Amino acid sequence: LQQPQQQPHNNWSEPKIGKPTVVTPVPESAKKSYYMGKNEDYKIWQWKHVLNLLHWKKVDPNNNESPHLVLKWNTNKQNLLPSPLKPWQRFSQLDTAQNWDLKDLFEKQMRMYAKSHFGLDSLPFIPKTYILHDLEDTQKLLYHLNEENGMDKSYVLKRGDINKGYGVSFYGPNSKELNEIKAKLQSPFGSELRKTNRHYILQEQLCGLLYNNRKFDFRSYMMIASVRPLVVLFHEGTVRVSDHEHNRTDYKNQASHLSNISQGGKPNQMKDLPLDQHFQKNKQRLEKRVPQGVTAVDHVKSQMKSALNHFVQAYQNRSFTAQNLEGLGSENGFSLYGVDFIVDIDLDVWFIEPQWSPGMREESTPPNYIEMLSSMFHIVEEIQERQSQGKYVLPLSSLGEWEVVYSEEDDYGYGYEFDRKSSEKQSCPKA
Repeated sequence: LQQPQQQPHNNWSEPKIGKPTVVTPVPESAKKSYYMGKNEDYKIWQWKHVLNLLHWKKVDPNNNESPHLVLKWNTNKQNLLPSPLKPWQRFSQLDTAQNWDLKDLFEKQMRMYAKSHFGLDSLPFIPKTYILHDLEDTQKLLYHLNEENGMDKSYVLKRGDINKGYGVSFYGPNSKELNEIKAKLQSPFGSELRKTNRHYILQEQLCGLLYNNRKFDFRSYMMIASVRPLVVLFHEGTVRVSDHEHNRTDYKNQASHLSNISQGGKPNQMKDLPLDQHFQKNKQRLEKRVPQGVTAVDHVKSQMKSALNHFVQAYQNRSFTAQNLEGLGSENGFSLYGVDFIVDIDLDVWFIEPQWSPGMREESTPPNYIEMLSSMFHIVEEIQERQSQGKYVLPLSSLGEWEVVYSEEDDYGYGYEFDRKSSEKQSCPKA
């Protein structure tokens, strides 16, 4: 896959694309003030914790106080404020994020992007997926099961409108459940099954790398730092490790296949993972896949950032546009979303799904979220300060551990090239 830039872009000097966006400065009386409702106090209490550490003041617009930041956990604007936002106020959610929160819609849009931009049926970092309410997909699934030894593989059934590991089932090779799905799709009632399976998807199960013989995944974060112009940042976030030892052939023990915190997983950090040790142990095989001079950790992170860049471009004209500000009254906005990844035994990263309202109260350890959220609020302040002075968004001095993956004003998208040959991938051990 080709990207606008192939390496991290550290020189944000001119020339830029177009003129800088100029916005209204924050009044002195409103600086370092915020508002969140009672529901947000519970859902994103870490935000309030960090803002208190930064000496921000919580105000109440019902008492004629105008906060700089209006913080919401989801996109429901009901009871947001008694009146439209002022131009200098900033709202923390975009309205069209639900375009990709449903797993089947996410799969469809990423396929459309793959076809229109690269002539591919799917992107190489998205797991093989079948949408069970789609006639063409169910026909392909039946052909795969009957003619391509698909019954010898394991699968994950996911309900597309539920998160936190709920609505997920694991089916082993030639299992009773897999045979039941095939029989139903082949029956005269297959069309009815597609209707009742709205939003359900079936994915081939990945051979994920294990940590202390436990499944793990990455809950990373994407920050829409600016909508006008679009600037998107990446934070590596949290590694979630299952609390149960994993047996690849035991599909009855659901918990051993899940690492969500809500399913008993424990938060860790990427630096704790033995990625480089795994590379050294399998160097003869993996050195053909990992670019020379790149550590295993950087190889994994680079794939995440590249995948996120593709996600942003796939949804740029649907979810991340200035039209999201219409009706709000604000001149710019920001958002924080979750993005989930898995790394397999070949150190290939797989983009599992984005999350438009990540449950941070469960996902993060204090040192991690304090650093991440502190930088996020500093970034929002700095961008508004720069734009009010007629400057471009980048460069920023307050990035912390956030990294730029997309900048509209620089015509930049993070790219990473390596030889991801699916035909040479290692088969998953049976136990």
